[in-house]
Amino acid sequence: DSADDTAQGQLFGYWASVRPDEVQTPKEIAARALAGRKAVYSRVPIANDHSPENRDIDLLLSATAQAANGGAVIFIDRMGYGRATTASAIACLSLRSLNKVGPAVPPPPPASVLPKGREALEKGLFASVLEFRSHFEGGDASLASVEDVCGRVGALVDIQKAPLAALQNLADAKQDAVKGAKAQRQALWLVDRWTCLLLVAQFLNSREEGATFESFADANKDIIDRMDAAGLNV
Repeated sequence: DSADDTAQGQLFGYWASVRPDEVQTPKEIAARALAGRKAVYSRVPIANDHSPENRDIDLLLSATAQAANGGAVIFIDRMGYGRATTASAIACLSLRSLNKVGPAVPPPPPASVLPKGREALEKGLFASVLEFRSHFEGGDASLASVEDVCGRVGALVDIQKAPLAALQNLADAKQDAVKGAKAQRQALWLVDRWTCLLLVAQFLNSREEGATFESFADANKDIIDRMDAAGLNV
């Protein structure tokens, strides 16, 4: 039993005849492909349409640190638009922190002059982001770091813009219960990814020696819970 996908990402199953020696794990395939090369294979299992678990973020940061001195990091997932882009953004934030490269954009304006409504959505200023800015010292700089990374890497720019499109799909699907539920899940996941990157940036900007992202998340659980509860609203 096997599966394939179309250009639109639709999966379909089919039967294929294979020999036992043709069935290999990703790790086995990587070992053969990387033989004789100065490369390290790491597998970080991230559920589709979910942000990485806290412990997985630490694994991503550790793998990225190995490439800080002139190396490179390559991310691969099945579709290449969710998990790979999220991991790439985390790697960019990590490398910028390790190389002490600050954001090249000014921090966002004070809360008193922030945009509202659709303009706020277009700028990625969801209620969860506003919660983040109000509770974390240096939150503006972290937000600027994430915006800078997404703006500089063309393939990642949708990380900031995609939630708005998902919210529009949610509005369009209001009259259809099934489509509405699917659109809501997609919108929540995209906003969750945006806020995940903010938390990673905040951790990197403020971490002490030996600290882990998992311990940072545990220490700030109340704030993160408030961000999750705020969700999509502006």
